[in-house]
Amino acid sequence: RQGALIGNIGSCYVGLGEIDKGLENYLKAVKIYTEHGLEENNGSFYGNIGLIYLNNKKDYSQALLYFKKSALLYEINEDISALSAVYGSMCEVYSIQNDFTNALIYGKKALKNASLSEDKGSILNANKSLALVFYNNKNYQLAYEHFKIAFDIKESIFNET
Repeated sequence: RQGALIGNIGSCYVGLGEIDKGLENYLKAVKIYTEHGLEENNGSFYGNIGLIYLNNKKDYSQALLYFKKSALLYEINEDISALSAVYGSMCEVYSIQNDFTNALIYGKKALKNASLSEDKGSILNANKSLALVFYNNKNYQLAYEHFKIAFDIKESIFNET
């Protein structure tokens, strides 16, 4: 429980823009869970650490390291919705690095898991990720198709709300 509380404090710091304090708390939470033999609970913290390295620190090798750790734990726990999000983040990193082969692999994995979870938000995000990969790779037809799917889902969610 202590690890979860410290992780939540980390999320608060990140929300307030205090990224380094957030990162510090996420790492403390990981350490607590690991020391207590509960490392399987670190998936979300590893994912959050990866997002800090991706979005704030622009350290893509560190981002991938933590996303891979997160994905492994989500695979073990069979959390397909969370796995979809992590694969989408990995797709983004590879796309930034102009590694379109891996970006496409992880974009497709994100979409597959999102579809299995039947979570509209996850499906929307996975399609957006794939659309950007196709667009950056100058495959405009497939980019359009995935943007269209994402747009239609977003419109559906809006109408439901």
